[in-house]
Amino acid sequence: MNYVTKVRKVRAVRYNGQNKQEIKEFVASQLENFVYPLDNGNLLLRDGTVHIGDWVVLDGIAKILSHGQFMELYEEASGEEYIERRAK
Repeated sequence: MNYVTKVRKVRAVRYNGQNKQEIKEFVASQLENFVYPLDNGNLLLRDGTVHIGDWVVLDGIAKILSHGQFMELYEEASGEEYIERRAK
């Protein structure tokens, strides 16, 4: 038998060096997570260092992905597209 991976919706924010507060609020629901600014403009989270241009993805847990990794794994979908894909 053949199987395909189920499509699931994730939330993500790209760090641009200016949106520290947005990242902080984004990961606030994650147990024991924190956001510390580093002297070089990067952010330190419990799960690692977020460099400018990286994505923070909530997919059950917070994941830090480079822009290339994010683009390879995810694509933007509106709510209607998500519902249509789930129906198939």
